[in-house]
Parts: sequence; structure tokens; C-alpha cells
Amino acid sequence: MKNEELQTKVIIVDSNAWNFLFESNIDLFSSTFEKFRFAITWMIEKEMEYLFGKVEKRELLEYYCKYRPSMDCMNKRFGFYSENPPGGIQRYVGFGQGQFVPEKESELLIDKLHYIGSIKKTLLFNNETDLDQASKAFGRIYILTKDFKKNGPLKGITNIIKIPDRRLSEIELLELLDKKYDW
Repeated sequence: MKNEELQTKVIIVDSNAWNFLFESNIDLFSSTFEKFRFAITWMIEKEMEYLFGKVEKRELLEYYCKYRPSMDCMNKRFGFYSENPPGGIQRYVGFGQGQFVPEKESELLIDKLHYIGSIKKTLLFNNETDLDQASKAFGRIYILTKDFKKNGPLKGITNIIKIPDRRLSEIELLELLDKKYDW
């Protein structure tokens, strides 16, 4: 990994943040955001896939699909095969496919596991995506989300970029992203 990549701030775009970006008409390819790397997790990708085929979400999905290929996708964690995972979706992968979990991430996963609820239509558990994001949000990795108000895995996480209840221009979003960092 290049030194510049080590200095780059990574922004995980939560599934609810896509609505905000779309409604604000934010161009993630704009040079305004060149100092950031935008990412999603495999669970966010799964939540977005659930929207395909919904006519009322067509424009949002077109917007998402425009940026998705250029985004980092955070892989599943290394773990062991489960005989009957919920919805048939394996949460872990084997050697050469998944990443080992840093100790800090593992501790947070264990500490906030009690927030996981019943299975949703997306075949993920309630709060499972938020827990996955929360466990990754340390160091230079931040989460862009609206879910900071509710009680759940994201509560108390310091690397949260809180989406306001209004549209922002690209410059206003840049200021919001910059405000969260120690440059």
C-alpha cells in the first residue's frame, strides 16, 4: 500500500446515506472529494441490492450504480463455514478470501452483539449492518450515516459523520467531512 493511501480518510457510505447523497445531488467523482476514499461493506451492498426492482427507487439505484464500481468494498471477515446461516448468506469466508479481525474490531463486535435483532427482508439481522460498520470505524475509517440518533451499535462510536436533516452542497459536505478530521 502506498504512503498516500495510508493517509487517506475512508468514508463508509451507509445505505441511508445514499438517499442523502442522491437528494443533495452530490458528485462523488468531483475533485472536491479527491482526498477521500468512499467505501461500502458487503452488508450495505446487500441492503442496496434489495432495492432493485422497486420502481420508486429506480433513480436512487441508478445514482448508486454510477458510483458503486469505483468504491472500495470491505470484505467479509475470516471465519468458519456455518451449516445453516440466516437466509443462506455466509457471514464469514475462508483463507485467502476474508480479512482477519483486528483485536479492537473483535472487542467491539462482542461488546455490541446484544443489539442484533430478528431477521429482516434483506436476509440480514436487524442492526447487523450497523454493527459491522461500527466495528470498522476507528483510525482513518469513518461512517457517513443518519443512524447516529437511534440506540444501537453506532451509539457512542466516535468516527461517525452525522448527516443533517437537510440537503447539502458539495462544499458544505466537504466542510462536514473535514470537520471530523485532524488534518
